[in-house]
Amino acid sequence: MSWQQRLRHIALSQVRAIKERLDRIDAEMDDEYLSERHSRDAAIRELDEVGEMPVPGRPHPAEPAAELSPSQSTQTTDTGTTAIQDERSAKLSRAYRIMGVQDGADLSEVEAAYRKLSARCRAAEFPEGSEERETADAIMARVNEAYNTLREELNPAAARFDKLEL
Repeated sequence: MSWQQRLRHIALSQVRAIKERLDRIDAEMDDEYLSERHSRDAAIRELDEVGEMPVPGRPHPAEPAAELSPSQSTQTTDTGTTAIQDERSAKLSRAYRIMGVQDGADLSEVEAAYRKLSARCRAAEFPEGSEERETADAIMARVNEAYNTLREELNPAAARFDKLEL
């Protein structure tokens, strides 16, 4: 086996390993999301079944819908804000896992992980139009998306520079 074939074999094994890890992360995150969603739906059904107990921020079903007081309206928006924050934290958690760093890692760790992953998944190492190249491109797209998500979160000034036109 020539050294070019060995290098190609190593690159293929790296791409396969990263793809398997990303697929495993997706499956775990989907399972977590579904179980969380199921438990939330069960809790909402349970609250709706009780019916007798008033839910803060919701008018009682026996009472006509009335104007919400400012404190009730903030409670209603707080639950919406909480849902948005939960979705955002799940997105960040997924991005951290894709990059292979711990949640809450700083920007320098994320950048180092990005450089490492991009070096391991270079599509240029594979022939044009091959399945391996498509897999490497798909992996790099996911890594780039995760990196951009974390970069926007950890470095808010980066978004301003991305929007600059020269």
